Amino acid sequence: MTPLTCRRSLMFNAILLCSWVLGIGILSIAAPQISRQQVGTESETTEPKEPVQVSSRIMLTGGDTGILFVTASIEEGWFIHSITQETYIPTTISLHPQESFSTSNFKPERQPEIRLYDFTEVALEYHTEKVTWQAPIQFDAATDPADIVVRGKFKAAASTELTSVLIHAKLEARVEPTVPVLAPRT
Repeated sequence: MTPLTCRRSLMFNAILLCSWVLGIGILSIAAPQISRQQVGTESETTEPKEPVQVSSRIMLTGGDTGILFVTASIEEGWFIHSITQETYIPTTISLHPQESFSTSNFKPERQPEIRLYDFTEVALEYHTEKVTWQAPIQFDAATDPADIVVRGKFKAAASTELTSVLIHAKLEARVEPTVPVLAPRT
């Protein structure tokens, strides 16, 4: 790395950190005033919408095996980093350990987009619109998968070109109910 590239990288990281700190500071000051917006009568209020909505579910693929899905729906103009992003704030999906199941690593259904800025040598891996990660799940043989609730946490930095917001979401995934398919009458 040349001294000029090193200075550019340090300057970029300093600007990113300052922007993030200022954004959090402004949000903490403004949050009490903007947390609820009055609409219509006093009893009607609207909560501000997060730029990322997170959901999770389990689909059984066999008697005691399945796939755990975590989906992030991202507002237009926003992006989140990939789970493999080496710097900045990568997206993380963590599950609360339980003896009734085991999982492997999450993998995205589609690969992240990659952008390399001129002023840094770090590639930015990000997702826009909607991304679903999946991980195989194995249930304990003595457990009925329908009785299990897989809990965890989703953390990400939702960003635009000008700002970033930290997203913290709780995960609660259950086995999707299945509808039996009836054979046609003969």
